[in-house]
Amino acid sequence: MFEDLSFKVISSVEVDSKFVQPTLMLYEQIGFKLNVLYHDIRAVLQNSHEYLAEMGKALYEHPVETLSAWSDQLMYGATDLYTRIESDFLPEAMAVYQHWQSRLLAGADTASQYWQRFYDDPEQATIAAIEPVSRYLISAADQSEQYWQMFTESAEAGLIGGYYILSEWLRFLIDQPDAALTAMYTNALSILLNIYYDAMSALLIA
Repeated sequence: MFEDLSFKVISSVEVDSKFVQPTLMLYEQIGFKLNVLYHDIRAVLQNSHEYLAEMGKALYEHPVETLSAWSDQLMYGATDLYTRIESDFLPEAMAVYQHWQSRLLAGADTASQYWQRFYDDPEQATIAAIEPVSRYLISAADQSEQYWQMFTESAEAGLIGGYYILSEWLRFLIDQPDAALTAMYTNALSILLNIYYDAMSALLIA
């Protein structure tokens, strides 16, 4: 509302299009989704009831055959699971293990070489190890200085602009208090309605 001198203009308050209609649409959408969920749950429960009834009837009428069929299905499922583990999971797990094993061995080899160089020439090894860190710190310091300069320039410009707008707003409030308060109220209400409308629109899209 105070980003520019538009606070002198009374914004239109679109209560129906920004508040009433999105709220009704969201209510209808939630009701529709709840209705669909209710029918889905009812269908699942009905199917489960029918399946259990058929299983119970089959077990009652043909207990031996039914239990044998269940045993065969259980054995088939266990065999299929074992096959999947042996053919899919174990090779992937072994590949991951070998990958990390090679990386650990490479790291151990690098560490061994570093300690050998340090043992042969401690001063040179220490300088070589510190040099990348020094370059990074110098580069980070340069970037921080540039960012700080940009921040201070932006902050200075923002403070000057904010002071100008605030002075204009106070002058407008003193010269035309009724119009200023009306503009402030309607603009604030318009902003809140826009925020509410955007939030409802995001929920409706989702």
